[in-house]
Amino acid sequence: MLERLSESVTVTSHGAVGDGVTDDAPAIQAALNTVKKLSGAWVIVPPGTYLLASLPLRIYRNTRLTLLPGARFVRGIAETMLLNGDRDQGFGGYTGHGNITIEGGVWDCQGAAPGLSAAAMCISIGHARDITIRDLEIRDVAGYHAIELNSTKRGTVDTCRFLGYVDTGERDFSEAVQVDLAKSSGVFGGFGPYDHVACEDITIRTCYFGASGTAGTTAWPRGIGSHSATITRWHRRIKIIGCTFEDIPQYGVSAYNWEDTTVTACTFQGCGSGERLRAVILTDKEDTKTPDGTQTNASQDMRDAAVTGNIFRGGTGYDDVITALGETSGLILNLAVTGNTLDGNAKGQNGIRVQRTSRATIGLNVITNITGTGISAGDSGNLTVTGNQL
Repeated sequence: MLERLSESVTVTSHGAVGDGVTDDAPAIQAALNTVKKLSGAWVIVPPGTYLLASLPLRIYRNTRLTLLPGARFVRGIAETMLLNGDRDQGFGGYTGHGNITIEGGVWDCQGAAPGLSAAAMCISIGHARDITIRDLEIRDVAGYHAIELNSTKRGTVDTCRFLGYVDTGERDFSEAVQVDLAKSSGVFGGFGPYDHVACEDITIRTCYFGASGTAGTTAWPRGIGSHSATITRWHRRIKIIGCTFEDIPQYGVSAYNWEDTTVTACTFQGCGSGERLRAVILTDKEDTKTPDGTQTNASQDMRDAAVTGNIFRGGTGYDDVITALGETSGLILNLAVTGNTLDGNAKGQNGIRVQRTSRATIGLNVITNITGTGISAGDSGNLTVTGNQL
């Protein structure tokens, strides 16, 4: 385990200053490279403001990177801040640089600052297993995502805050945390191979998604989700637990081509929509192909989703509060929407809407102040609606 590693290095011992003026990226990278040569160790960042003007930083397997309280990374160039590995690496599947912990500190991407508004990630992870990201505050990302988990198995994002977003143009669908697959360089730009490996066993818990208050920024368009897919591949065993989504203009969670999905004990306040489950179709700027590149413009079944024990308050009517949308060529199967509280949705939108689902249960929900229909269903079979209060 990383916590048992006896070796540790500090970035200041490698020349980092932390004065907010000096480009500390080379010194921090030197510390990460030292750990690589040791086959793993602990990199410690003392309190200070570390300007990063030569990016991306690259982190390697068996590394624990800790920003102590009072440590702040400030992006000084319009590039991704941190990637797990090198551009020319060829690790497929989940065999890339993993067993990594990233924890603590403020990661300020300065997306609204002059010269820094080009689209870039904060942290981008691919072809990895056993990734833990915890206790970070990520601020003012431009265009892409705060954290991308791509082709990752056993990834956890725990007790992080995602504050502020800048739309760089036609990017009003970006998620703070994106779950994606190694589909192409246009989908994941860090490195190949592009073997269509999806994510499995991802947990996102006790995180906050909202605005930063920085001039020129907004809240995140979407909190957690995906917007690309490959036919015959699914993201599996995704758990979202105890998160808070505030003033998100579109979807708090957009479960696109996920299987074995759980969203529980979350709060959605003033969002455009709380939860969307959607089968794979041609949508959201991405296309749907088979791994050999055959264009399908089609969908596939999604299975086993539970939306339970959540609170949705003050919906702004971008969409229905909870919506499950299958397609004629791909149903949503085995769905439970139970024990939720829905209080308010504007613009005539519904409370709960299921379409082209099968084997769904909608039960024990409390639904009030909805300007559309409380519970709406279409083109669905084997549907049980019971014990709800409207």
